[in-house]
Parts: sequence; structure tokens; C-alpha cells
Amino acid sequence: GLPGAISTGIQYLQAGTITPLAMVLMLVGAVLVIAFVILIQEGERRIPVQYAKRLVGRRMYQGTTSHIPIKINSAGVIPLIFAVSLLFLPQT
Repeated sequence: GLPGAISTGIQYLQAGTITPLAMVLMLVGAVLVIAFVILIQEGERRIPVQYAKRLVGRRMYQGTTSHIPIKINSAGVIPLIFAVSLLFLPQT
């Protein structure tokens, strides 16, 4: 898990197996990947909609504008589940 990976990374740093620069680059890469996944997961495309004028009684009401929110990733977390399951497949 994550605590084990953190302790292993610290041991690699202390043993000199990896450099501090490599550790910082890995951490920055992990943060960027997490930020990108959140951006795609929460992102939406706003399609503008204009309603026509309407007549109610003797009054003319101006058409209003709104938007239709369409999610960028409409599949939800299914791609993420498949990606994680592919990572856990044994390498042959």
C-alpha cells in the first residue's frame, strides 16, 4: 500500500539507490497525474441554450439563456477501474 511505498522510498533515499532529485520528480509527477484525473473527472462542457420569446396573456417575456452541463468523462470511474486492474495483472 501507500505507507509501504513511502517507507520503501525513504529507504531507497537513505541507501543512495535513488537521488533526491528523482524522488522530487516522482512526487511532482504523481501530483500532476492526480490533478489531471480530477480535472477530467469533474470537468463539464457547457452547451449554451437560448429560449425563445414567449407571449403570456398580453405580456411578451424575453427569452432567457442557460446551459446544458455535459460531463467530459461520461463513463464515470469505469476507465479508472480498468486502468487499476491492468496495473495489477501479473507481468509475463
